[in-house]
Amino acid sequence: MQGLHFIEHVLRTVLRTVLAIFLTFPIAALAGAGAVEGVGSLVTHQFPAPPQIHVLALAFAVVVGYAAALTYAVIESIIGAVRIGELLERDFFHQGTVLEKTVQQFERFVAGR
Repeated sequence: MQGLHFIEHVLRTVLRTVLAIFLTFPIAALAGAGAVEGVGSLVTHQFPAPPQIHVLALAFAVVVGYAAALTYAVIESIIGAVRIGELLERDFFHQGTVLEKTVQQFERFVAGR
């Protein structure tokens, strides 16, 4: 049963990481592209910015979206790893107490003979 609980935590961490990537990338990309388009329009004094600004905005959107998604994915992975570590630690100490109880029962059995 503990193995299933461990697998559940691992899969939950992977899912949260993948969702972080797919949700963060478009949001950060739109924000980055919008910022470049806005600044490009202000600098060139043209509302539809020149094509060079569009290309720059697209490149900046990809870079900012990728960086934000990767950063958020690493954060989610670390949070998940800490949770899995806590789960393993709790299971380890629980097994330690079971082992200690077994040794104590064995000692009582040997002393009783």
